[in-house]
This record gives sequence, C-alpha cells and structure tokens, in this order.
Amino acid sequence: MVSNEDISRAYEFCKRYNVCPRSNVISQAENKKVFYDTFYDILERQMTGFLHDLQARTNTEGVTIEEELIGLIEELRAKKKTKKPELTAQCLARIKKAKKYGVVGYRLMDNKLFVFVDGPLIMETHKKTQLERYIEDSFDGSVQITPLNTVLKPHCAIKCGGYITNNTINKSGTIGIFGKIRNLVTNDMVRTVALSSPNLFSDGDIASLPNGEHVGACCWPVKLEPHRENLVDVSIVEIDSTKIDTIERAIFNEHILVEEIPHEDLYHQLVFKYGAKTQTTYGWIKKISNFELFERDVLVIMPKSPATLFSDEGDSGAIVVTIINGKHHGIGMVFGSHLEPEKSSNKSTKIPTVAIFLKNALDRFTRMREMSICVEEI
Repeated sequence: MVSNEDISRAYEFCKRYNVCPRSNVISQAENKKVFYDTFYDILERQMTGFLHDLQARTNTEGVTIEEELIGLIEELRAKKKTKKPELTAQCLARIKKAKKYGVVGYRLMDNKLFVFVDGPLIMETHKKTQLERYIEDSFDGSVQITPLNTVLKPHCAIKCGGYITNNTINKSGTIGIFGKIRNLVTNDMVRTVALSSPNLFSDGDIASLPNGEHVGACCWPVKLEPHRENLVDVSIVEIDSTKIDTIERAIFNEHILVEEIPHEDLYHQLVFKYGAKTQTTYGWIKKISNFELFERDVLVIMPKSPATLFSDEGDSGAIVVTIINGKHHGIGMVFGSHLEPEKSSNKSTKIPTVAIFLKNALDRFTRMREMSICVEEI
C-alpha cells in the first residue's frame, strides 16, 4: 500500500509543477524531470518491498516473477540516473568570450565543466570566482576553473646526458649524472640530485628542462661575483620531489666510481663522455706542461678523431669517464673548449676540451657542507 506520506509527497509535486494526477498531463513550462523522479522513487520503493517479501517465501513458483521484478527495478534505477548536462550555444559562446581572461579550452566530465586557463590569470580568487559564475549562469552543472599546467604534462624526462637549462641567464648544458646527498652525521640519504656544470647554476638558481618544465633548485656552489669562472666545483641541483619518477638515470648502465687517481696515471688515458649536444665521443687525456688554473693542474682532453670535437656548446656538465682494470671511473666534468690565447695558423689543429677534476670538486663540497655525494650509474 502507498502510505499517506507518499501520497502527500506526490500531491505536493503535482501542485508545484502543474501536474494533473489523473491524466499525467504536464504543462509545457514545467520541469518534467523532478516529477518523474519523484514517482520513479515511490514506484521503486514499492517494488523493492514486494521483491523482499517474495524472496522471503520458499515457493519456487515465484522465481520467474522475482526475475521480472529485478529487471523492472534496474530499469527504474537507470531512468533515475542524472542526465549529463549539455553544453548550450550560450555556454560555448561565453567560454569563447572568456579568452581575454586566459581561457584556452574546456572539458565536460559528467555534470562538471572544467574550464582551462593558461598563463598568470588569474588565479586571483575574486577573478576566478567571477569567471566561474559567468559561465555557470549558462550551464546546468558546476564549473571549475583549472590551470592547464596542473592537468596537462609534457612527456619530457629528466635524463642523464640530457639538456638542463638556466632560463635566467639563457644557458643550457648537460645533466652529467644523478646521485644522492648523504648526511655525514646521520648517514642518511636525504635528497636526489643532478650534477652539472658550475657555469650553469649556483646556489638558489632554478633548473629547468628545455620546454620550461621545472626540475629543481641548485644548492651548490655559492654564487661568485659577476664575470668570474668556477673551475673547482660542480653544480648540485636538488631534484623536485614531484619529478623523481620522471628521471631516466642511465645511458650505459655502468656503475661509476669516483676515486683518487694520481694525475700522472691519467695522462694519455682513453676517455669518453655523453653530452646533450654531441652525445658519445672519445678522446685522450693530454698532459700540458706549464698550464695551471686556480693553482691546479688542468684536465685537458683531445678528441680521438681529428674530424670531431670531444665536446661542444651544450655539453658542459657531461661526466668524463675512463675504464681502468675493467671499472668505470668518473674522473672529470666537461667545462668548455680550451681556445689558444693566440689563434693557431694550423687549421688541422684539434680543439681540446677543458674539464673539472670530479673527485676534487666533490671533496670540496663535502668539506664545506659536511655532506657527501653518492653517484649513481651512467
């Protein structure tokens, strides 16, 4: 039986929406959805109650009726499901008109309309709210203003041997190798870092990929005065925690040792590197007498082939590797080309590369910060 409460509820809806209860005649101006939803709700509850009574009985003759009831109830529930709101011409026109506020697109998902903005809009609260209300007035659902860069991510990996950029000074170089900072007091690995060239980054600088995507911030070395070069350090960039999963760590899948090797043992040693510009190249370590910078010997590498360079612009930061007794040693980091103070008349002269001694640079960081760098594979 239909309860008095159900009757009252149905009557109120009939009265409110101009419905004739005898013939179900509905005026053209009313909202049919609310009326039908109400009566579907009443009918579903009555049929569900009858189904429960039927299931409580042991009579097998009711099985067929039970199956029919279940099917009818499912149809009722399907009819009650909220219909997705549609994008009206007026709504689309308002989205288009909102271009001047940075709106670049939209997506309708269920009953929610996401409106994408690109650029600084805006995310001033009052402007965002005004824009949402402006579009909601022409849309039967909710509207959410969403920055495009929070939902659309370029597939750019932070890659060992790939480019890394300092947009402030408009310079790009190479991610030499990844590693972790170890706290010497607690012995904990505290942060994932990338090593690159000190002519690219110093403390506080922001590191990015070529597409502008943020990678992390540099924590070492300290900034030098303008127009000074740093050939005694390496840049250490702390990778943003949200970017750790995008790291492509290895090129050759070789574990790298950074150990003390007497300089005289390195002379004429075959080396290679992987840089963002010239990728894999080979060379020889050259001993140059009477050549010092910052009171230190200079690591100079000559290309193996006279027709190629060992490194070029964009390769700064690449790790210089040599193989000794079957083990891969990271001995240096590419800084730049060594140009003769006076141009040579010999056009066949190979252009050497100047590199930073990696072990010396990492030891300097350890002394100054009481932390060490554990490098990974390359």
